[in-house]
Amino acid sequence: MQRLRRMMLRNLPLALLPGAAFPAAAAAEAKGTDANAAISHIRRDGMLKVAVPKVRAAPFFTLSDAPSSGVDIAIAEALARSLHVPLQIDRRAGSFNEVIDQVAAGGVHLALCKLSRTLPRAQRVFYTKPYAVQQHALFINRLGFAALSRGKKPEDTLRNFEGDLGILANSSYHDIALRDFPRATLHEYADWESVFHAVRKGELHAGYSDHYTINRLFSADRGLSLTARMITLNDKIDRIAVAVPHAAFHFAAYIDLFMELSHGAQALPAGELVKTYGIQDA
Repeated sequence: MQRLRRMMLRNLPLALLPGAAFPAAAAAEAKGTDANAAISHIRRDGMLKVAVPKVRAAPFFTLSDAPSSGVDIAIAEALARSLHVPLQIDRRAGSFNEVIDQVAAGGVHLALCKLSRTLPRAQRVFYTKPYAVQQHALFINRLGFAALSRGKKPEDTLRNFEGDLGILANSSYHDIALRDFPRATLHEYADWESVFHAVRKGELHAGYSDHYTINRLFSADRGLSLTARMITLNDKIDRIAVAVPHAAFHFAAYIDLFMELSHGAQALPAGELVKTYGIQDA
């Protein structure tokens, strides 16, 4: 009987042997990436390091680090207080993709900055549950879009969009635009304001962003509707989440609970988050 048992154990995969850890769990334990280790690491550092790119993405964040300046900064400040440490905003990243690089390399504890969830990013970091939701939208130059349509229905032109489309460089919209508008010619700009001006001047047929960002343009400039329009893509939903190092899934669960206790279990539209956190929407 003992001999038979030894033979059975010898033929079992390593991960199924009694007392053996799964490779991922063993690696996480060896690197100290369990929940207690992640939080202990934050307390050893004496601060919560949060990556935010040095761009403007109101109402989530601006170029100011004041909690009153953006939803994400306010959330990060409250999260740091829950851990009894001060907040340090790390602005070294010049783009959203560079923020992912920082998290993946372990240079920061997390990134909280209007991050869209994408499959390429999920291969490098771990996402929390979404805390915000927004619809995708197009900022259209009226004359340019009419010329592109050549008498076709607008929905047909959109479905097979073959024009010049502006997006924010090194953002999730690169992958999203390739998926949603494979025939478009993509033009990447360093900031959304540059995309906006290029569309308005007729250098682009359209810019691709989210409903909230584009709607704010029309709210700020009532005459804009004469030369441009917004088309909201109701079937394209962007879910915003926090990014943590790839093995810090227990720390992610802590953040999920923090978010749920702060503003509920459901992801909220940007406008609702502005109201919840009392951000000056400007």
